[in-house]
Amino acid sequence: MFDTIKLTDSGKGFGDLDFGLFLQWPTYEINERPIFVHRLQLDISVPSGKFDLNTLYNPGNGFLYLNPYWAMTLYFTPQWALSARLNYVWNAPLKKLQIQAGQAFFTNFDLAYEVIPHLWLAATGYYLKEFTDDTIRGKSYANTREEVLALGCGALGVLPKDFFLQAALDIEFLAKNLPKGISFVLRMIKYF
Repeated sequence: MFDTIKLTDSGKGFGDLDFGLFLQWPTYEINERPIFVHRLQLDISVPSGKFDLNTLYNPGNGFLYLNPYWAMTLYFTPQWALSARLNYVWNAPLKKLQIQAGQAFFTNFDLAYEVIPHLWLAATGYYLKEFTDDTIRGKSYANTREEVLALGCGALGVLPKDFFLQAALDIEFLAKNLPKGISFVLRMIKYF
């Protein structure tokens, strides 16, 4: 009665290589208190990972893309901070399939408060808007531009020995041309 959907994958392998160049400015301070910090960065993803056109899941995505962005944090007080990252993404055409994803702007942001030393709680969110159509064989397809807004909460713990634990839970609203959902991200960062 119902057809079974086969979820195929290309097996084990390496993902795509990502490279990044950045320009980090010194932290701006007033009376030895941090006020503002920011950087410019260019991330480049090279389609070097395992990718098979005949499977649904792959370690690599097959696309070359460029993602320049500006990241900033503004400290209103030592305990209150506003952070944002403004991104642009450009995707090269995937020549094997003759497709190209549209260009997009996206941002993630948070308003955080340090409730006790080394523990920050935040109102979080992100917004994405694709502003050019996807193309197939050089032809633009209308109604393919994605847009989504998400709002939620998050936490950041700064632990000893340069170890950070970060979590965010965001609920998506206003989704256009993509399904709405809930995003949960847990990151563990260790500096060496």
